Amino acid sequence: MYLYGGQGEKGRSMEPGQLDRIIFGGVCLPENQLLNDIWIFDYSKIDNRSNLTDVSGAQCIELQTYGQKPSPRRGMCSFSVDKKLFIFGGQCQEKDEETNILYCLSYDNWEWAVVECIGQPPPSRSFLTAGLYTNRRVIFFGGLDNETSRATNEVNILTLNDFYWSSPFQAGMKAGPRYHHSSCLIENDNNERQMVILGGLDFTFCSMELCILYETDADQVQEWEQLQEPSEIDLVAQEKAGLMIFENKQQINELNDLISQERQKLIKQKEEKELFDQEQKKEQEEQKKNEEQQKQNLQELQNKNMELKRNMEDIFLLIKQEQLLSKELVTKNKLLEITVQKVQDYLMPLDQFFTQLLNNKFDEKDQKEIKLKAMIDEVKDEVLRSRDLHKESLYRLKKNYERINQGLQKSEQDLDKNRKSISQIDKQYEQIICETEVEEQ
Repeated sequence: MYLYGGQGEKGRSMEPGQLDRIIFGGVCLPENQLLNDIWIFDYSKIDNRSNLTDVSGAQCIELQTYGQKPSPRRGMCSFSVDKKLFIFGGQCQEKDEETNILYCLSYDNWEWAVVECIGQPPPSRSFLTAGLYTNRRVIFFGGLDNETSRATNEVNILTLNDFYWSSPFQAGMKAGPRYHHSSCLIENDNNERQMVILGGLDFTFCSMELCILYETDADQVQEWEQLQEPSEIDLVAQEKAGLMIFENKQQINELNDLISQERQKLIKQKEEKELFDQEQKKEQEEQKKNEEQQKQNLQELQNKNMELKRNMEDIFLLIKQEQLLSKELVTKNKLLEITVQKVQDYLMPLDQFFTQLLNNKFDEKDQKEIKLKAMIDEVKDEVLRSRDLHKESLYRLKKNYERINQGLQKSEQDLDKNRKSISQIDKQYEQIICETEVEEQ
């Protein structure tokens, strides 16, 4: 987080009277997710006189940036000069990722760029401090070495005119290695800037002595100074305070462990909830898909049922016509059968009479009997042929009658099958309707 706003001409805001704060990167809890987004926090309308815990009026807007954006990180330092924000150091997701690269963000177009520097930059480190010094120089102090995980008390200077890294010679009693400390730049009576260091962490909490780093000459000779030499009482109090701080740190570590465990539980619960939501969503999608498939099957079944009913109506009509024709044909056959029977009744005596005539012996001397025999011989073949035709007609009539009966029986069987098919389809249709209504309920 870096404050670049101010009040009126005394500030460094992009617009006069604007009071803003740029928020960059950091870590998001409880997921421990590193970020590299940019937000503008405007707190110019906050009522600082309010006694409430939550105050209104602040606005926070996320900005869209471009260019060579830094990777997500935390523990970096920043400074603002020439309407640009500079970012250096920090911890990334990958421990071996180098963070000793200088990035700058232009306030004009919100575009990131990597600054090409000369000289030897400090190793990758995090939780250090930086401040704008004299003669367009930036001074960096302390931090946690990302490779060795040890605190450092190194001092590095970056000249902004040519972006040259250097390490000045230091004199005096140096401040101890530390990170997570506080620092600020102040001006003395001679308008010379000095860096003030306070607090921080090493293996334990560092002392709360103020350490001042100032420049003694133009050759970048830096000298450390402690504001007050501690007395024996102060040393004893400091030792007791250190023990208390150490105990408090242990308690804080235990609380952090508990918090970490709770975070893990929350993360696990969140993952389980997401998994449950995904399964629920999948089940809902499958259920919706099944419902759509059932509706489609129901529609197809309805269409088939309607088509089958139309076909059955046509079949019933044809069967009815066929029955009428068969009935008419049966009537005609019966009439023909009666006629044939009558003819047969006439022909049988005639046939018997003709047979007797053929069996009679004729007197060859009698002219009448000779003529009668000649007449019988002439009609004999005709009578035999008529009798054969009569027999053939009776045979055909019998076959036609049998064929008609077979056709009627087949029609009745087909009609029964179609009736059973329609009944079965109606049952399936009613069952699907019932299942669909139950699922909808």
